[in-house]
Amino acid sequence: MAVTILRPDEVTSGVSNFTATGGSSIQVSMADNTDTTYIRKSTSVAGTASIIFGMGTTALSTGQRIRQVRIRARIDTPSADARCNIYLGTRVNNTNYFASPIRIASTNYSTITELTSPYLTAAPDGEAWDQNRLDALRMQITEYKDSPDRTSVYALYADVDIATRPTLTVSSPTGTITTPAGLEVNWSYSDTDGDAQRYYQVRVIASSVYGVGSFDAATSDAVWDSGETISPDTTAAIGSYLADGTYRAYVRVAKTINGLPFWSLWGYSTFTVSLGPMPAPTLTGTYSTSSNSVSMALAGTNPVLKSFVNAVFQVQRSDDGGTTWADVREGDAIAQDGTYHGFLVDYEAKRTNTARYRARQIGYTGAIGSSTSVAGPWSTALVLNITNDGAWWIKSMLDPNLNVGGVRVLGPSLDFTQEESLGVFRPLGRTRPIVISGYLYGQDSELEIATQGAAEWSTISALAQRQDTLFVQDPFGEQRYIRVTGRSHRLEGHASNPRRYLKLSYVEVEG
Repeated sequence: MAVTILRPDEVTSGVSNFTATGGSSIQVSMADNTDTTYIRKSTSVAGTASIIFGMGTTALSTGQRIRQVRIRARIDTPSADARCNIYLGTRVNNTNYFASPIRIASTNYSTITELTSPYLTAAPDGEAWDQNRLDALRMQITEYKDSPDRTSVYALYADVDIATRPTLTVSSPTGTITTPAGLEVNWSYSDTDGDAQRYYQVRVIASSVYGVGSFDAATSDAVWDSGETISPDTTAAIGSYLADGTYRAYVRVAKTINGLPFWSLWGYSTFTVSLGPMPAPTLTGTYSTSSNSVSMALAGTNPVLKSFVNAVFQVQRSDDGGTTWADVREGDAIAQDGTYHGFLVDYEAKRTNTARYRARQIGYTGAIGSSTSVAGPWSTALVLNITNDGAWWIKSMLDPNLNVGGVRVLGPSLDFTQEESLGVFRPLGRTRPIVISGYLYGQDSELEIATQGAAEWSTISALAQRQDTLFVQDPFGEQRYIRVTGRSHRLEGHASNPRRYLKLSYVEVEG
C-alpha cells in the first residue's frame, strides 16, 4: 500500500464560524504538525456551525489508480457532552458531496487523540475516484455544541491510497520453435503494492500484423486470443495451431482494484515457428494387365514428429505429361495405418498412355477434416505405361469388385448417336408447327454385350443394374463415363448352353 497524505491548503467556506488558537490562520493551524495550534467554533456563533477546507492534491500518473481515501483528525473534547462530525468530501459540477464522517460524541477525549474514518473505495458522489475528484477534495468540520463543550481540532489529514499498475516480463516462447506441441507462453508477475495477479490475457500476433504502423496489441488481429481470463496462472497454453512464421506473444496481467481489473501494459516475447510440413511420402506402384488397374503403396511419417495429431495421403494422376493433375478417385484422403502406410488402386488410368502419379501427406492438428490442415510437398512422380490389352472393360466407380474385362461387345467402338430433345406442337389455326428445343448434352448410345456362362452373366448383369456411374473402355483406347438409361435382354442357342445378350442404353456423364 502506497499512501499519500494531503493537508488543508485553503478554507473554502465558514471561516467566520471558527477561530484559531496559536496559529497565524485557521488554515495554517490545520496544516502544521504541532499540537499547540488548534481551531474551535467561535463563541460568538450559537448552534450548529460548519467550516470547509480544500485539501492539497497529487498528480496521478497513467500507471496509477486511487484505491481508497480516508480522513484523520487530531482532537480533544472537554467532556463527554461534546458532539462534532468531520466529513470527507469532493466537489463535482459545483456541488459538494460529503461522506464517511468521524463522529465525536459521548466520549471525553481529555488528551489529544487521533481519530480515523473508514476508507472510501468510491468518491462521496458514488463514482470512482479520479484525478478531478482528488483535485477537488474537501474536509468539513461541523460543530453542534456551544461553549464549554466545543471540540478542539489540532490537525486534519487525507490519506490517499494510490495503487500502481502491475508489471510483467514475458519469458517464453523465444527463438525458433520446431516442436510446438503444447506450446506455452510464460511470464513473471510483479507488483510494488504486493497485490496478487487476478487476470491475464494472451494474444499471439503474426509479424505481418504487428509490423504495421497502425498496430494495437489490444485490438489488432490475433491468430489466438485467450480473452480476459480470471486466473493467477503465469503460464498459458496456446490453443491454436501456428503455421510456420514469426510471431509475438503479447501478455498483460491485472490485479483487482475496487472490484475492477487494473491492467498492466502489454509485454511480449518474439518467436519463430519453423515446423515444416509433413515430408513427402514414398510412392511405389505397378500396372496390372489382369485387372487393368494401377496398385499403389504409400509410406509416410509419424505425424506426431511434426506436432500434428493425424495425417492422410493425397494421390493425383496426370495424363498429359504432368501439365495438369487431378485427384485419383478415393485418393484425396487416404487413411494411414498404424505404421503410417496407405494403399490405393486406380481403375481409371487411360490405356495406351503414360500415367504419372504423385503423392503428399496432409497433417491435421486435430480431427481429420475438421481441424487445421497443412499440406506437405509432393513426392517424386511415379511414371507407369498403361498398356492396351485390346479388350473391353466395364467398371463400377463405387464397387471396385465389379471390374470386368474381356467383355464381348457387338460393335466396333464407343460409337454414339446424339438426339435433340424436341417438342412439336401443331395448334389449331396455325399454318406451321411450333418446335420447342432443349439442349444437347452428353453422348447417347447403346452397347450390346454377349455373355457366355453363368459367372460372366452374373457379373455383367450386376453392372447393368447399377444406378451409379460406370466406366467403359474399348479396345481402341476410347473411354467414357456413362449412366445406364435402359436395358433389354434376350437368350439364344441351346437351353443347355444359352448365350445371353444384354443391350444397354446409356448417356455420357461426368466422371
